[in-house]
Amino acid sequence: MTAEVVSLYPIEQPVRLLAPAKVNLFIDVLERRPDGYHDLDAINVSVDLFDEIELTVSQSGEHTIDCDWPDIPTDSRNHLIKAAEELLANSRWSVAIRLKKSIPVGAGLGGGTADAGILLRFLGRALNIDLALLMDVALRVGSDVPYSLIGGNARVRGRGEFVEKIENLPPLRLALVDPRKNHITQSIYGRLAPFQDRRHPPVDLFLQSWAAGDLEMVGSQMFNAFQETVFKLEPSLAEIREELLSKGCLGACLTGTGSHLVGLVPPSAPPIEDWDWKVGETQIREVVTLPSEFTGWVKHLDQPET
Repeated sequence: MTAEVVSLYPIEQPVRLLAPAKVNLFIDVLERRPDGYHDLDAINVSVDLFDEIELTVSQSGEHTIDCDWPDIPTDSRNHLIKAAEELLANSRWSVAIRLKKSIPVGAGLGGGTADAGILLRFLGRALNIDLALLMDVALRVGSDVPYSLIGGNARVRGRGEFVEKIENLPPLRLALVDPRKNHITQSIYGRLAPFQDRRHPPVDLFLQSWAAGDLEMVGSQMFNAFQETVFKLEPSLAEIREELLSKGCLGACLTGTGSHLVGLVPPSAPPIEDWDWKVGETQIREVVTLPSEFTGWVKHLDQPET
């Protein structure tokens, strides 16, 4: 299926798109599906750590990408190019992209999929493309892309195709820790214990606690089904989690399959830059959760600053 698109307005003007990082505050891995994927049940949030995309849409040429990180692929292995190819096949449109990376690669923060999701969001609105088609394209690009197309606070199920926005939740302060080491994630699913031998805490309690503003309970219910397996492979990550808790975080866990960790920071805690954080070569930053329709995610670059 390809997009039959008609532009709602002239879009051959450069725009800046901000693609927010994704953090898992809760992720359970359920049973293996007939298609080889595992069903998931996850609570994802968008945070104010962004990749920046300068995008030009034109009616001629090939899809191109230029990135300030030299190891980023520039062909269809790149989620941005794959998203453009999937959505705009057999149309007259092509994209030229300049990508400025701030979301670390291989961090469990969904950088590549966040980029693809925000590109699909913009093209969907600019070209009046049906959301159902966008979601279908997003899933073909990658399992995390449907969530990144929607963004904000959401419950994500299935392989990633079922995204339920969750409104009216208070923003959270989060600490993100970069362990500053490579982390191999490809074999993590295969190393998990069988479904019936793993813990499966109730996601509803996590959501009810967040809606009620009971952040201590939220912290205690943060969960990552990959964490035990990853910590056995990388014991230093478990030590980082303990350090986050010792600094006063209400909860802490791995995000995705790693390598970053996330801690829930109490509202009254001092800024993270004031913490006495001296844990090896790790780097720590503070972020805050964002709604799906955060302001400023798109700007026409030919318009003056306001």
